[in-house]
Amino acid sequence: MQPNKEIKNKFCTAPFVNLELKNPNVWSGISSLVCCYTPHKPLGDYDGTNLYDVWNSKNAQELRQGILDGSFSACDLDKCQIIHDLPTIKQVQDTSYYYKQVIQHNITVLMRGPEEIQDSYDLSCNLTCPSCRTEKIMDKDPEKIRQQKERLHRIIRTPGLKRFVITGSGDAFGSKAYREFLEELDGNKFNKIKLEIRTNGVLLTKKQWNKLARIHNNIEILVISVDAATEKTYNIVRRGGNWTLLLKNLRYLKTLDINTRLDIVVQQHNYKELPKIVKLAERYNFNNINFTLLTNWGTFTEKQLAHLQVWKPEHPEYNNFIKVLKKMKTIEYSGANSDVDDMIASI
Repeated sequence: MQPNKEIKNKFCTAPFVNLELKNPNVWSGISSLVCCYTPHKPLGDYDGTNLYDVWNSKNAQELRQGILDGSFSACDLDKCQIIHDLPTIKQVQDTSYYYKQVIQHNITVLMRGPEEIQDSYDLSCNLTCPSCRTEKIMDKDPEKIRQQKERLHRIIRTPGLKRFVITGSGDAFGSKAYREFLEELDGNKFNKIKLEIRTNGVLLTKKQWNKLARIHNNIEILVISVDAATEKTYNIVRRGGNWTLLLKNLRYLKTLDINTRLDIVVQQHNYKELPKIVKLAERYNFNNINFTLLTNWGTFTEKQLAHLQVWKPEHPEYNNFIKVLKKMKTIEYSGANSDVDDMIASI
């Protein structure tokens, strides 16, 4: 495959440092990925004990080879949210002796394990957001929860691990396994590991935060998904949520010295509120905002998806969407270099 202009001389470190673990029973047999946009190239069948076999599997090597030869042949470039911001090969070589060796010697079998692992095994969540699921998912089986916690304790002991992300599949506190794992974890024993905790914020009360006291110093960032700036819209896009409790929790988190990111899935229901969302982020001292476009995770029909994808030129509200983006261009905010940020910058 010939490299296109977008990726010419670019380098993606993800296949060399990142690993996402999933539940194959709910992800069409997929148990391990590099990122969300390589679903056709799962690394292998992770069974909870064979992490290094998966990490250097045939598919893992093919992913890395696609980066090294510049073809990005195993990546879905149309959906990738970081493609616009990838560093050049020279930049990577100049800043990292490790990558310099990897690139110069075309290394696809790595002696190092993953530096960052995102666990997306447990789908349990207190909400039923339409963008994510059609019904409530909450694992209450004591034996499954025990096994899941044991699995998490094995993962965090991975040699060389620097970041552990919980979670890309549900809610860190809606899941009993994730919540108890985080409450029980002794941060001092894993003081070189940073945590990224993702939540919808409803269950992250002051009481819950205090239960995490032993890992406060490990938490690098709290990522809170809200998807709205008003209660009316929130009740549509965050089905089962509690706007009043969420704002109460955000007021408390505002008093803490902690890095926070506000996540927003942009869609027809909420695009008019983007300027208000920036104000919301300012009000509660979020460090930045991650605007992303709605993705269909199998919860929408084609007709429903078309109605929600307001950024499509054929959408009846497309011109209004562009007007909102033009307004956003006049507003200062700290973005996360997402696809929506790119759209705003291009107007």
